[in-house]
Amino acid sequence: MEFMAIEVLLNVDHTYRHDLESFFYVLLWQCSRRGWVSYTGNYEEIANAKRGNVDANGFERILAKEFPPEFNCVKSLCNKLRSILFPIRDDAIFTGTPKDPEIVYGPIIKAFDMAIDGISAD
Repeated sequence: MEFMAIEVLLNVDHTYRHDLESFFYVLLWQCSRRGWVSYTGNYEEIANAKRGNVDANGFERILAKEFPPEFNCVKSLCNKLRSILFPIRDDAIFTGTPKDPEIVYGPIIKAFDMAIDGISAD
């Protein structure tokens, strides 16, 4: 359940965005190499815990505490992916799916391209 998208945990129909969100969780887990504290509780409680981890303040704590120095080059990518997947709308994290996939795919591909260019330059 730790890699499931928030809306999937809340029984919302599965979309392409949920796959990207799940990939994001796997990337974070791999970079931290330890995983997060195991989520316990029902799906709604787990979804609420994830919301706390992906808000700007919670996410900065994860990057600062959980990523080893070897993965500093990936921190900006992860932060950018978080802002693309969880934009703030009406003072809250938006976890919905835009109808046009390019709204999400385009910026994500650009973020990966920039990260690859940055790593290649080092």
